[in-house]
Amino acid sequence: MNEINVLIQLFETLKAQPLLTLFLILGTGYLIGNIRITGFSLGPVAGVLFAGLLLGHFGFLMSPNTQALGYTGAYAFSSVLLAIAGGLILLF
Repeated sequence: MNEINVLIQLFETLKAQPLLTLFLILGTGYLIGNIRITGFSLGPVAGVLFAGLLLGHFGFLMSPNTQALGYTGAYAFSSVLLAIAGGLILLF
């Protein structure tokens, strides 16, 4: 009975802290992606996708602020990548 209460408290904490949930999804997905079965692995991107789908199935939602964090990071990463690629193209 005590284990069930601990699990319920963990779920309530994760639902109250979306940033903690985000890092749980990233960590779990990375671990899922590294599992090898007969020389085949999903990879970290697919692992994170499946971990996010699994937690989303159980009702874990991301707040708009947490979603904006992901969009901002992706935009910054892509702009830096394009700037580096543009410099490399000029070298050749």
